[in-house]
Amino acid sequence: MNQRQLQVIDYLREENRVLREQLGGRRLRLNDDQRRRLAAKAKGLGRKLLAEVPPFVTPETLLAWHRKLIAQKYDGSGRRGPGRPHTADQIETLVIRMAE
Repeated sequence: MNQRQLQVIDYLREENRVLREQLGGRRLRLNDDQRRRLAAKAKGLGRKLLAEVPPFVTPETLLAWHRKLIAQKYDGSGRRGPGRPHTADQIETLVIRMAE
């Protein structure tokens, strides 16, 4: 790796340590967008690299968020409606007229 990249990584690790100290024992609250961004980055790193970096959440949690995001992506339940699709008004009137 480039020496400058190693320095940036070292700085960011130290910054994380400082922020973690300020949080103390309090739990960090993340919104869905923040979870989504962290999960996407975590998936690219993999479990072994995540274990080396002390994260705010465990690697298992990050990868579980990623699995849920993928599951939501392919879940078609939001696009489905209950029951049979509505019949067009023109067809309905034509069927009634034919029945009479």
